[in-house]
Amino acid sequence: LRWFETYFNSPLWVAATLRSFGVALATAILATGLGAAAALAMANSRSRWGGALFALFLAPMIVPRIVVAVGMFYLFARLGLVASNLGLVIGHTVLALPFTVVAIGAVLKTYDTRLDQAAATLGADRKRTLRFVTLPLIRGGLLAAFLFAFITSFDELTIAIFVSGGLATTLPKQMWDDMILQLNPTLAAVSTVVFLMVTMLLLLSERFRRTA
Repeated sequence: LRWFETYFNSPLWVAATLRSFGVALATAILATGLGAAAALAMANSRSRWGGALFALFLAPMIVPRIVVAVGMFYLFARLGLVASNLGLVIGHTVLALPFTVVAIGAVLKTYDTRLDQAAATLGADRKRTLRFVTLPLIRGGLLAAFLFAFITSFDELTIAIFVSGGLATTLPKQMWDDMILQLNPTLAAVSTVVFLMVTMLLLLSERFRRTA
């Protein structure tokens, strides 16, 4: 167990872990908000471009991550976002957005829009209907999307290699550096902690998805 003690007592590992948590939390909030807005818009749209728009949101899941990472590196280098938390959040949000759109869209497939119409006949405008009717009824999908986005960001390596910089790294990036530079049992302890954490979050997301 001393390797777990080494992990928890190392300022480098702890800083990387805290940075990953912060970036993942910000990514989950942003990706869930954008994914919910996109899924609601596509669910209520009668446009013939709905399929093309859905494919556009799924594109980050299809395009190889190395292509996305290299493109973001050149873009962020011009904008001064390399080695910044904001750059990581933006990059991870792009990768997490397909998961949130799919998770929330699946819940909206069984959503009864007559409830929104009933709220409108009782005097509720669109904002009140969204706040008091729609969002509470799809909260299971929202929570599942939030957890999927969190896991996607927390476990992401490719974007972190190109965008995170060399001084303040995320936990997956620090694990990569440790594996390349000095392979020791601390890496196994960290991997165990990450595995247990991701497994727990996946089980929670599956539970929320089933109760949605």
